[in-house]
Formats: sequence, structure tokens, C-alpha cells
Amino acid sequence: MKHTILLTSDDQESVLRLLGDSLLLDEWELARAEDVPQAVEKSKAGKTDLILMLLDSRTLEGWEAIEVIREANPLLPVIVIAKEPGLRGMAEAAGARALVERPVDITALLQNMRELLAEPMARRLSRARAHDLDFRHVPASDASFRAILYHHYTIPYA
Repeated sequence: MKHTILLTSDDQESVLRLLGDSLLLDEWELARAEDVPQAVEKSKAGKTDLILMLLDSRTLEGWEAIEVIREANPLLPVIVIAKEPGLRGMAEAAGARALVERPVDITALLQNMRELLAEPMARRLSRARAHDLDFRHVPASDASFRAILYHHYTIPYA
């Protein structure tokens, strides 16, 4: 069974496209939200298994949306992908399950996605009741980003 992953961004479309291309190679069915409010609406429809949100730390809209999503469905995992380091506190406070810093370590991201989706609903419910996020943090990885660029572009880059 393919899991539905909702992708949304409040900043760079090109990063979202690269990330989407990487996920298409795996066992995911991708849905897109054009903006954060649309992500909130789609998450409430109940057809999403996990949300990846590419957020810009300067705007509060995305961080507030995570709180709204978690209130509506506390069992739905949200992973924040941030372009700046040092946002762990904001991500945890908003209710995200993980923070992945850019450049993204795709291997670590996929592993975290699989683990979060494999978590039994009873465990998710127990964690939600106890307000235990079991938060995950994946620091930036330039090596993974270089591999993605090399795969997508024929001109070598150093």
C-alpha cells in the first residue's frame, strides 16, 4: 500500500520540485498543496498519511498551520524541512514530529518517514495523550544535496 504524502511550501518552489522528484522514486503517492492554508484543508480531509512542510522561519503562517493540523488530527505526523539551522525549538513547540535541515539528507528523511508511518496507531494515540512527540532532528547534509544535483543535471558541479 502506498502512503499519501502531502507536500507544501511557504518558500522555494524549486526545492519542493527536487524533493518531490526524489520521493517519486520511492513508495509514496504525492499530493501537493499550493500553499499552507490549502495544506491545512487537505490534511483535514483525512486522505493524508504524513505531511512534509518546507518552511521559511521568517513567516509564522506555516508554524501556526502545524498547530492547527495537530489539533485537528494529532496522529498525523508532520515533518518540517527548514532552510535555516536552529529551528528545533519552533518545530517542537508547533507540534512537528521531526525537523530536517536543508540541504536535506534524503536517506535520513526517507528513513524517518518510513519509521513515522510504521508506528502503530495505538502508539501514536498514547504519545498524543501524553504530549510526547518523540521528536527527531536531521541536520543539514551537503553530500546528499550534491548527489541529487548530480543525478538531475548533466553538467558537473564542484
